Amino acid sequence: MIAQRIFKFWLHYDFIYKRSAYYKIYSKHCNQSAFGYASEIIDKIRKEQKQDENLLSDEKPKSFVKALMSKKYNLTDEEIADEIKTMLVAVSEIFRVFRTVLKISFFFFKFLGSGYDR
Repeated sequence: MIAQRIFKFWLHYDFIYKRSAYYKIYSKHCNQSAFGYASEIIDKIRKEQKQDENLLSDEKPKSFVKALMSKKYNLTDEEIADEIKTMLVAVSEIFRVFRTVLKISFFFFKFLGSGYDR
């Protein structure tokens, strides 16, 4: 999908690309892979829970998902999956901001600081 967008110049524009069949296939694949991951995590922890009954005890949860699955919150699997999706989006936004800060700092160090070598 990405290679098609690179080599077909008319798909470079978001206006055209978002109305093409490539975008529909790409967004469907992204939703299935990224957000399908949440249900895989829940299923894996549920299987571990069946093996070890003390896994989701209220003592001290070992991870974010296990904390949500504890009996203290009484969340359904769908609500837990929504929380996982929110965390995935939040982490991706944090990395986007971090990349922007790195680009700005590179600009300041490289281009603005290069004139003072005399």
